[in-house]
Amino acid sequence: GESYHVTNKARPDSVKVPTLFDVAKKQGLSTAAFFWPETKADPSIDFNIPEVLDLKDRPSPQALDSPFFRELRQANVPVELYERYYEDPQLHTVADTALAEAAAYAIQRHQPQFMAIHFLATDKAQHEYGPAHYLAKTAITQVDRCIGILRAAVKARGLQDRTTFVVAADHGFASVYQEMNLHPLFKESGLLDRLVLYPDKWVLHVELNKNFTPDTDAARLDQLLKKAAALPGINRVISSAEYPAYGLPRYEDDPLMRGQTMIVANIELQLVLDPTSSSMLPRPMKNPYHGHGYLPSHPRMYPALVLSGRGISKGKQLGHVHNLDVAPTIAHLLDLKMEGTRGRVLKEALSIP
Repeated sequence: GESYHVTNKARPDSVKVPTLFDVAKKQGLSTAAFFWPETKADPSIDFNIPEVLDLKDRPSPQALDSPFFRELRQANVPVELYERYYEDPQLHTVADTALAEAAAYAIQRHQPQFMAIHFLATDKAQHEYGPAHYLAKTAITQVDRCIGILRAAVKARGLQDRTTFVVAADHGFASVYQEMNLHPLFKESGLLDRLVLYPDKWVLHVELNKNFTPDTDAARLDQLLKKAAALPGINRVISSAEYPAYGLPRYEDDPLMRGQTMIVANIELQLVLDPTSSSMLPRPMKNPYHGHGYLPSHPRMYPALVLSGRGISKGKQLGHVHNLDVAPTIAHLLDLKMEGTRGRVLKEALSIP
């Protein structure tokens, strides 16, 4: 695997634009974060348990050492349980409860004006068992209890009339039981040695190899991609020029993009390259896949969003909104200005102008 984890980068190295923490800090508000992604060494967070993982993707003990951490230990908040149960898909709810207790302590003791907390048990259980499994539903129920711990802390501190809760997520979930082998298509084209292919769940990334000769190979590749797009089981073929429409950088603009073209399957299928088989018919996967990362326009990928408390209208159904709208809405509720955002303030959810 990788020699480092992306979340081990310091915040200024991994996030290149101002965050809500930055904007809040600039206005003199106090801030807190609990295992929120990309928060290592973030100067804009006053009370921070950062998401920092070791080489085995477990919470790093070094990250769990700071004046705030020592304060939590002295207050008998069992923060070590986060590390202990982090990898267990059934007991991760214990880890999240310890995190909720740490956040509740911060509310009681320090009253941060903007706080973010990342509960992970719902994601872990759905990856492990699938979104329809009873243990996934159990995880949702238990994380709901963690939110209850936060609500109780807000109430005990007499802050309920001044507090807004935003329960957001970053993706939905799908279970996939079948795969489709695209090796025969590429073999038949005669371009196998002219391309580098990266299968990744629903997507096959196609990169031109150094020996790809446009004069002779471009027309053949074009024909191959047309054939791929027409296959039952394939949703679409996306070229680098179209990547920005999907929120991705073009291949030529970002060294992390894997290819100049993406072949995207339907949501029921994962794409594989199996040189031992000449069939392109869907076949059962050895291990079903439960996860996310599919086209965000697919309803199975829609996340939930719940807003409640100060400034929020009661009982409103919002319908479809975008994740990009969450930060501007929070900024608006805190009376902060966020520059250059593409999202909008969800005015229809608000009871205050």
